[in-house]
Amino acid sequence: MSRMTVEKNIAYDDVRKRYYVTLNYGKNLKTSENVKSTKTCKSLAEARKILRAHLVDIDKKTAIIPVDDTLESYLNYWYKTIALNNHEETTCNGYRNIIYNHLIPYFKKTKLQDINARSINEYKAYKFKEKMISNNTLRKHYDLLKQVLKNAVFEDLLATNPADKVKAPKTKKKEANVYSIEQAKELIKLSRDTRLEIVIDILLYAGLRRSEMLGLTWDNVDFERRLLHIRSARTQANSKIIIKAPKTEQSNRDIPICEELMDALLKEKSKQDRNKRYYMGKYTNSNYIVRWDNGRAYRPNYISEIFSNFIAKNNLEEITLHNLRHTFISIAINQGVDIAEVSRLAGHSRPSTTLDIYTHIIRKNNPDATNTIAKALND
Repeated sequence: MSRMTVEKNIAYDDVRKRYYVTLNYGKNLKTSENVKSTKTCKSLAEARKILRAHLVDIDKKTAIIPVDDTLESYLNYWYKTIALNNHEETTCNGYRNIIYNHLIPYFKKTKLQDINARSINEYKAYKFKEKMISNNTLRKHYDLLKQVLKNAVFEDLLATNPADKVKAPKTKKKEANVYSIEQAKELIKLSRDTRLEIVIDILLYAGLRRSEMLGLTWDNVDFERRLLHIRSARTQANSKIIIKAPKTEQSNRDIPICEELMDALLKEKSKQDRNKRYYMGKYTNSNYIVRWDNGRAYRPNYISEIFSNFIAKNNLEEITLHNLRHTFISIAINQGVDIAEVSRLAGHSRPSTTLDIYTHIIRKNNPDATNTIAKALND
């Protein structure tokens, strides 16, 4: 004799010395088949406890029907069905890297409903200790996994989100790396009559993001009212060029053109007019402000490479193209431009964002705007 029924939905195996609880979930609405699962227990008391809890969940309609989904299959579903239809392509590119290069290879065939706080903590420890992933990067992994599991709860595949019971990786705030006014002046001087001249002028005199600068067309320049209209961004996800709206609603903004930037724009426009005549039929009129001599737009990542090579060639302190934006903001703050105006020029969602990033360089506040920054760079 092996397994025999001792109570309704509870059986005992006298060979294995184990109790088996049958949990009935009712009919699957898709297949019309009755859904059942079995749990193994060491004692009759434990079996009764599991059965009672299950019956309460059935009564409250909170019972979670067992599914065969692995975390891998659910991540695939979430990425293709949820992420790609609700997030920008650049954001999805980051998600894809985390999902297919990290989460799926680690969890492999682990069942979705078997993921718990312990398995997530073990993942964190493995990535941090064995793979030397920083806490800042690991926080992105944690946030993504938590978001995916939250969706599984919403779809009634999990009763609770196990990531809620896991402490998020502690991150370190990155201070903005900036040039001093003297360093910025030297950079401007060295860039004169090079292909980076207009790039550096736009970033240091207007404080744009790289994508915003590369998305600027001549239609965005109002020479009469002396305004730059920030209306689009041009970026890169792997090898694909993406044209999209600026980062936030506040990023869709107008920026005053100071005298120095006006001169730089007029100089660039004159140069491009000469190039059109020189290349004639071979000229590609992309209408972007930042472009090759033959009119083609730069690939976003390539313009950053050119800048890095320029910095190294001229033995300047290492700085990224994006950090010229940080330099603009730091100069504005330390020259007394009101923090609300700095936030507006930067296209931040709110002044508190600016304060959070640049607290370490704030000294005083006193209103003026791009002309104050230009004056500091040209004294």
